[in-house]
Amino acid sequence: MRIALLTSDILDGLMVSGKLLSRGHDIRAIVYEVKPVTLKARVKRALYLLNGAILAMNYEALARRYPALKVVRVLDINSPESGKALGEISPELIIVVGTRKLSADIFGKASRGAINLHSGILPYYRGADSEFWALRNNDIDKIGVTVHFISEDLDAGDILMRKTLKVRPHDDLRSLRMKNLSLGAELLDKTARMIEGGACAGIAQDGSLSLSYKASDRMGLEDAGTGFFKKARRSVYKDFGPRGMRVRERVASERSFGRSKNEQTFPSDSFCLRIDADEYEKGTFNAYYPVFSKYSRAITIFFNVRSFEKAPDEIIKCRGLGIDVGSHGYYHAAYGDYATNRHNIRKAGEFFRNIGIVTTGFAAPTGRYVPSLMKALEDEGYLYSSDFAYDYSGYPSYPCLRDGWSRVLQIPVFPVAPELFLDKRYGNIEAIIMYYENAIDYMISNSIPVIVYAHTSPKYPEVPAILSAILDHAVNRRALKQVSMNDIHEFWTIGKYRVMKRKGSNDHGSGDYPPPDPGFDGEISRLSASEKIKISVKLALDYEPETPSEDLKCGSIKKTLKMIARKFISRRKVI
Repeated sequence: MRIALLTSDILDGLMVSGKLLSRGHDIRAIVYEVKPVTLKARVKRALYLLNGAILAMNYEALARRYPALKVVRVLDINSPESGKALGEISPELIIVVGTRKLSADIFGKASRGAINLHSGILPYYRGADSEFWALRNNDIDKIGVTVHFISEDLDAGDILMRKTLKVRPHDDLRSLRMKNLSLGAELLDKTARMIEGGACAGIAQDGSLSLSYKASDRMGLEDAGTGFFKKARRSVYKDFGPRGMRVRERVASERSFGRSKNEQTFPSDSFCLRIDADEYEKGTFNAYYPVFSKYSRAITIFFNVRSFEKAPDEIIKCRGLGIDVGSHGYYHAAYGDYATNRHNIRKAGEFFRNIGIVTTGFAAPTGRYVPSLMKALEDEGYLYSSDFAYDYSGYPSYPCLRDGWSRVLQIPVFPVAPELFLDKRYGNIEAIIMYYENAIDYMISNSIPVIVYAHTSPKYPEVPAILSAILDHAVNRRALKQVSMNDIHEFWTIGKYRVMKRKGSNDHGSGDYPPPDPGFDGEISRLSASEKIKISVKLALDYEPETPSEDLKCGSIKKTLKMIARKFISRRKVI
């Protein structure tokens, strides 16, 4: 089968053409578009030549190894010179690697069609720099290559083959690019043989799942990678709130949201209220039902089973209203060891299954992020978690664990609960409501998912009215769509929410993001020496006051230390 390969003067084309020629494919011509080749690129080619990744430093040198191969150098791949070269060999198949969008006059010259090697998983990642954008989205399960027929629309033709890569914790943009090229050459080899044998039917793409991405080389492409998500998570106390109403919460020391003015997520048009039901008291819990009934589609409640074990009807009633129900563990604790975390998750899961509810989402008690907890959630089949000690007010991501990337999606939330203001005896309810209205507007203007966090607190009867006002602002005044945490997981998984280049932005970062605001972003709290010591001791001893000895599944030494610690550490909050 006569093949013409269209490419550019880039390493991609050299790698793929060399592998296809070495596999015996009848490539009659390589038509390549001239690109400037820097000294750095030449050195890189020399290194790849030495280790056998490419067969020649350039296409002309490759032609000297394969005398039947014709090489045509053009300034524009869509030029008449390209068309003339293709007309002379009458190719049955055109293979495209790393060119600009082709005109129909060019890709239509092959009797069996033209196929493209796309370094991304279609239909989710169309356009340029797919590895970068998948990494930027921490979309680890959608990094790979696709071979597809070329159509008039960019990267929209029927899919012939696609395959994802296994991403390792040490991978970065460069290593993934090289892996994709090697994998892509294998798929092109198989696809060409398949077409030659007459099996050439492709699968139509679902355009509703696709987004087209722009080149990102001036947005940190060379430094892109999985570095942020591989960092060991450290949580700190930060102060939030308007002046004169500052409150404190333990959150991630760093956020994944980098505030690049060239980026946005699609779309920031929805709202979710995450509620952690830590405690139960019948009279005060009933006060929440008017809010639950009116805005059921916008609410996810994570129930702590020990508190609601004798009130399963309340959970069933909430589920009957259409509210998304998740797990907040059996005991209100997150542990430093895998065995106790899994036991706590499983014990809660058994309770939910016994009342006919299957939970797929989890909120870590106290917002604590522990890698062993993520592993336990993964092994128990959970799909997502929400722990603001891992990340907050940002984009969902898959955490990097010791043995690879977690399958459990982390969904960040705005970490300030209304009860924090009431704890500090800030009694101005209107001011509290205004703070949340401004926080919602701030999240919208930053193009991040709008997810607010609260509790069903028996202590504060004012909370239902505050939540009603927050929901009214989000749903009615800002016209945000009501979604649950489960919906957000689904949207992110199928590609409806993605980070991409901001429309209308330039490479100097002009845009309309507001300046950083410590009232919403948080600023590091100033703790006294005694406070720091107490916090460090509690974390070191994995202290929590609730779990009975028989439900602690850690080693005997650690269990003994935990039980001793309970005798000497006050049960009230450190700060």
